[in-house]
Amino acid sequence: MCMINKSEIEKATGIRIAMSGEMRDRIRLWRNMLCNEQSWVSNRVRGLRLPVKIVDEFARLTLFGASISVSGSQRGAYIDQVLQQTMTDAKKWVRLMCATGGVVLRPVYDGHQIRVNYITADKIYPISYDDDGRLISAVFLDTYRNGDRFYHKLEIHEFHPDGTGRIRNQVFQSPSVDMLGDPCSLRQTGLWADLEPERSYMDLGGPLFAYMCIPAINTVDPDSPMGMSVYAEAVDLIRDADQHWEKIKWEFEATQTAIDAPADFLKPTPSGLILPDTANRLYRRYNADPSDAQLGLQIFSPQIRDTSLFHGLDGIFKRIEFNCNLAYGMLSDPQSVEKTAEEVRASRQRCYSAISDIQGSIRAGLRQLTCAINDCCAVYQLTPQGRYHECYEFGDGVMEDPDKEFARRMQMHTAGLLSDTKFIAWYFDCDEAKAAEYKAAASTLFAGGDI
Repeated sequence: MCMINKSEIEKATGIRIAMSGEMRDRIRLWRNMLCNEQSWVSNRVRGLRLPVKIVDEFARLTLFGASISVSGSQRGAYIDQVLQQTMTDAKKWVRLMCATGGVVLRPVYDGHQIRVNYITADKIYPISYDDDGRLISAVFLDTYRNGDRFYHKLEIHEFHPDGTGRIRNQVFQSPSVDMLGDPCSLRQTGLWADLEPERSYMDLGGPLFAYMCIPAINTVDPDSPMGMSVYAEAVDLIRDADQHWEKIKWEFEATQTAIDAPADFLKPTPSGLILPDTANRLYRRYNADPSDAQLGLQIFSPQIRDTSLFHGLDGIFKRIEFNCNLAYGMLSDPQSVEKTAEEVRASRQRCYSAISDIQGSIRAGLRQLTCAINDCCAVYQLTPQGRYHECYEFGDGVMEDPDKEFARRMQMHTAGLLSDTKFIAWYFDCDEAKAAEYKAAASTLFAGGDI
């Protein structure tokens, strides 16, 4: 993972980066945890990959029932086309946003059409924010390798309240992925040879990018509007769970049944004594005095403590769920919380509130992205100017109980209050045209047809 020190960025660009060193270190930690490269993972402690499951769950709940559309003119239709392509990768960038605390969506014109790239928090170096805490100027890092050389591109976005903006591209080559290296020209890179070193813009509605982040209090740097990882407050607990899982594995290994056998019980060979065939894991040789009355086979089979160990791990899972604003049972054993219905309801409400906040951040970011795409359409004269209508809707995947909802809709269907097509469309999450294809052909046995 490439994370160049912010002091190098400041020296190369002459711009002060509005981020503390501690914040950069935490973002590195969160990204490493997503890749199972945290410091406590070793040959002994392998890790449970909990960060991956946590961000997967948040992304699933956040995007549940999401419906994004822009309409109203030729401009609106074009923006909608770009947004729909962006949403096909939504699970990827929403996961990365949840893991690292934030993500930038940036429209790029490739000479034919606009496409949207996403940039994770470990490659975002903020410069300035507006009065509402919205990121408006930043440096974005991009890296690629060609042979034994690494090329680093710094894309500097500057936006001013008067609607003017500027984008500058600076490129460096280095033998290391974590060092900026020496300046070079865009033409030397090959990949970025067609990029403009600098371009200014007028009459912009906002910055030519959209920053989305996890809307939680930044406990690392309270003065920073940057987002925190969804598992930022559970880092120590995740480490405890990884280490506790190693204890459970060792318990199973340490309590494997074995037979301690005297040396004269084993087969003598020119190279020494060997164990009986197929018994390498069962027999263990020991040396003893032949006059010892206890001489003989001794069985080693201690009692395993799996119940208490698994109970302890489940308790850690519950603490992780609480600190991450997940509902109980998403990581922990659902059966262990069935009797505390009020506690489960409260945890679901807490999770619902967190998901709603994330959806609100994404909705605001998509509005900003729509504005940036509209500005790009005007700059590159891709479509005629026109009014458009935006619609960003998200479902509720937290409070809904699938089994209860199915039973409720089935009752409505049986009572004739819900059509077959609408019921099938809801069940398979598809439109009514597709749902019609799932409907079974009606039998004509008692409807006047031929037998």
